[in-house]
Amino acid sequence: MQFKKYYAVYLRLSKEDFNQEESNSIANQRKLIYDYIRTKLNVPKSDIMEFVDDGYSGTNFERPAMKKMIEIIRQRGISCVIVKDLSRFGRDYVTVGEYLEHVFPFLKVRFIAVNDGLDSNEYVNNIPGLEVSYKNLFNEFYSTLLSNNVKRSLYQKWESGECISGAPYGYMKKAGEGNRLFINPITSVIVKEVFSLTLRGKSKKEIARIMNQRGILTPGDYRKDVAGRLKNHQPVHFWTAATVANILKNEEYTGVALAGQYRRPEVGKAYALKIPKEEWKRYENAHPAIVSKEDYRQAMAMDSISPFQKKREENKSSMFTGFLACGYCGHNMQRRIRTNKSPSYYCKYNNNGAKIHCSGKSYCEDNIEKVVFTVIMSQIQLLLEANELVEQTKQKNKKAILSYHQQRKEYKQIIEKSKTKKLSLYRRLKEENIQEKQYFYERDILSDKIAETTRRLEKMEKELETNAEQDKQQAFIEQFVKFKGAKRLTREMLEVFIEKIYIWDMQHIKIKFLYEDQMSEIAEMVMETGIWHAVPKT
Repeated sequence: MQFKKYYAVYLRLSKEDFNQEESNSIANQRKLIYDYIRTKLNVPKSDIMEFVDDGYSGTNFERPAMKKMIEIIRQRGISCVIVKDLSRFGRDYVTVGEYLEHVFPFLKVRFIAVNDGLDSNEYVNNIPGLEVSYKNLFNEFYSTLLSNNVKRSLYQKWESGECISGAPYGYMKKAGEGNRLFINPITSVIVKEVFSLTLRGKSKKEIARIMNQRGILTPGDYRKDVAGRLKNHQPVHFWTAATVANILKNEEYTGVALAGQYRRPEVGKAYALKIPKEEWKRYENAHPAIVSKEDYRQAMAMDSISPFQKKREENKSSMFTGFLACGYCGHNMQRRIRTNKSPSYYCKYNNNGAKIHCSGKSYCEDNIEKVVFTVIMSQIQLLLEANELVEQTKQKNKKAILSYHQQRKEYKQIIEKSKTKKLSLYRRLKEENIQEKQYFYERDILSDKIAETTRRLEKMEKELETNAEQDKQQAFIEQFVKFKGAKRLTREMLEVFIEKIYIWDMQHIKIKFLYEDQMSEIAEMVMETGIWHAVPKT
């Protein structure tokens, strides 16, 4: 059965092109290509499929429309691809060459780049001409140059007080004022209050509770409300300690602009790496400050737990407040203090006429503390062993990681040198210092070398990412192991480890941990080594 094959019109505009002249616009590309089809190919519109990637870089092929078009090509549903010029198809020299020289000829797909005067039907022996190779190489070099120019332009804008990204919570942009930041009279008050409450000793949890009680929209909900996407102006999300922490750690509230916090390892890579803070670019007095530098420093220096909470932690009378819940009805349990007796907890909903049958018993606070302390210490022991395993693995890989960094540098040099040799090879051919047959032979060797080295480099990048994940895992563990050697349970331990404790009776207690998924992964890792026996069931 013969399936219908279509002509594919591919249009692409990158974010960098938005600042270029109109000739690269999607509308202009579309007009130029369809004029060509009408005058040169005489193909009916019913036989044309259009694919558009608006706002995507040409330095990699992870583009939605491109991937969809390639999939249809592999299914033999497209017989011809038409672009405005070669750079619209892509700027990755190796990948573009692979499609033009191997994939499209194998699948019998015709390729036309209108402005470059390129038509694969005119290839000799299905091999693109030398001009195509030179343009392809130039496009990649141009992409790198353009990337550097864009970075330089962004840094200049930051330095002059422009905010390229969205306005941080507490600030706003005004129509006709470009990207400059102005203090938002509504949300800046909230930012100031968050810092003020922190300096008065309130914890992040307490501040979040205050905001929720007053019905203050979270930063995310506020942005939705301004955009008209929040129904009836009612909050969808709630303030949390993390919401407050994000405000407190944002140094931009002091008037400084921070740039270069992330960087792509290479032009065209889809991911970016976190850059050490000392390498960030700082631009002082880039916009009006909401809080003073001194208030910011004091807020950062203060412990997240208020003095009142610290005092409460030392006072066992309120150890479990907010943590104990009845296993039958789920309500928080109440603390009862009686003369000459240890404090105890009970469910006050036992006799309220509800159909839920709570036990009605009281449970001694000291007994609850012993059970919870034992379970938490078993978790700490698990984390200590996991930390040791991660450290052992890191020590084993330390030399390999150092070697990786050196090899990565060497691989990049090999790729750049090979690209330079290909360009030199082309020049030799143009000067008739090498025969065409020998040129193609040496060019293919260099192409294979670039492709193989690129594969090794990508594999190495994945290894380095794995090492970075181990660092994250160790950082996660280290926030808990500070409690090793603890002699008694503290409020801080409860806040760090536990979300809720459900009690049916003293033989049936369920402890819900804050990080159950991560804890389960760590337990599996440790038990696989056979050096840790079991986690007590709760």
